[in-house]
Amino acid sequence: MKRCLYGFLCILGMQYKYGKSKSNLVVSKPKEARADLWLSIVSEAESRGRRRPRRPGPPREDNVVVDEPYKDLKVEAVDFLIGENGKEHHTEQYDLTGSSAKLVLRRGSPFSVKIRFSRKFNLKEDNLRFTLSAGEDPQHGDGTLVNFSLTEKDLRGKWSAEMTEEKENEIKVKIQIPSECLVCQWDFKVEILEQKDGKPIVHLNKKIFPEEIYIIFNPWNKADTVYLEDENLRKEYVLNDDGAIWIGDSTRKRAWFFGQFEKNILDCTMYLLDYGDESMKTRGNSVLVSRKLSAVGNAPDEGGLLVGNWSGNYSGGTNPSKWVGSVKIMQQFWEKKFPVNFGQCWVFSGVTTTMCRAIGIPCRSVTNFSSAHDTNGSITIDRTFDIDGNSINVSGRKEGISNNSRNFHVWNEVWMRRPDIPNGKYDGWQAIDSTPQELSNNIFQCGPMPVAAIKEGHLSFNYDGPFIFAEVNADVVTWVIGRDGQKYLSDIDRQR
Repeated sequence: MKRCLYGFLCILGMQYKYGKSKSNLVVSKPKEARADLWLSIVSEAESRGRRRPRRPGPPREDNVVVDEPYKDLKVEAVDFLIGENGKEHHTEQYDLTGSSAKLVLRRGSPFSVKIRFSRKFNLKEDNLRFTLSAGEDPQHGDGTLVNFSLTEKDLRGKWSAEMTEEKENEIKVKIQIPSECLVCQWDFKVEILEQKDGKPIVHLNKKIFPEEIYIIFNPWNKADTVYLEDENLRKEYVLNDDGAIWIGDSTRKRAWFFGQFEKNILDCTMYLLDYGDESMKTRGNSVLVSRKLSAVGNAPDEGGLLVGNWSGNYSGGTNPSKWVGSVKIMQQFWEKKFPVNFGQCWVFSGVTTTMCRAIGIPCRSVTNFSSAHDTNGSITIDRTFDIDGNSINVSGRKEGISNNSRNFHVWNEVWMRRPDIPNGKYDGWQAIDSTPQELSNNIFQCGPMPVAAIKEGHLSFNYDGPFIFAEVNADVVTWVIGRDGQKYLSDIDRQR
């Protein structure tokens, strides 16, 4: 029997074969049923609104803080050398570095700052300290609060500050960022320490501090879990802000502007990552961060970025086919702080690519043809009929969705190591999906799941392996309900 390709993937202008499909296209649900689904999703999103993101708060300060010089020494200005650092960290394209003069850095790499004092700085006598804090309740124990002093050498792999130049009242300092640093917005301060009666006193110029900086993942750093060796692939899957997404069939593509460097995009991504109750300490884990992005890309339970709509009725929003990129969607969300209407799978995938690239995770949009949707975790597509051949929905789902097969579906692949899976066998591309289809741990989220494990049918690893496997390799099982009300197996099609 003729077999169809299940993994005919089209990635940003490139097409390659991914395997053999056992899924096939079936007649889609009536518009009325699909309308009920998207209306319930909209109602859910609007009734629950959005979860309030964490707001940055002041660090716990056990020391006395005063806004006055110490021995006539005061920090008068800090130059973050945005042009120099932006070039070294491959972040000079971010709008933030220009319009807002904010520093965007990649973890695991050093950056430099120039500090001007009220008098000449003496390394042997003056005690200079750097403090970075993140989140609502910064603490040393979870990595959200760090302090380190100026030294004469670079402490590789740790937060450290080394003086590299000195000229009159100004010094240049090289600061090392650890490769496991949390990916978030940080408050940055330069402090002068004094010991008085055995107690530390912090002298801080509150007119210029704290300053906000952004630290993101680093595919150029071998110690980072998202390290990608090939420079051409880094340019394509991290720096490229324009591409195409295949829809319908292998001959149709839709141009898409990812725009990860545009105004508000990095801020919006960080804001979405702040949703929910997860600890800030997970923000250094690329596996959990990519999983989080698959959750906040949709609206139903996280009050996230985008509301799905497959009804054909797009009143109150934008027809998904009208979007040509991620930027307007994310800027609208950033302005209103409320989910945007409407999206379908390629739109969810497009904005997920944007968010991943914005924070430094290599990512691509992937199209799968003859894509299946397994709603009950059986890794099969179950079709049920009565003895007269009439289709029966036995899923019991209020939304009216049953197991089905679609002509195409678009999700994402992200590149990273998997420290949670032994031996590094499944490092590399991982599948994630932000289209709200099935609950995973009571949230509409999916992945990351190693692509290699999906190909091999090894589905016991985190996350959501059986569902993703079924999308590309499910058997179509036909059942018949007899006159006695019992369900009988009619056919198993392993070839489609």
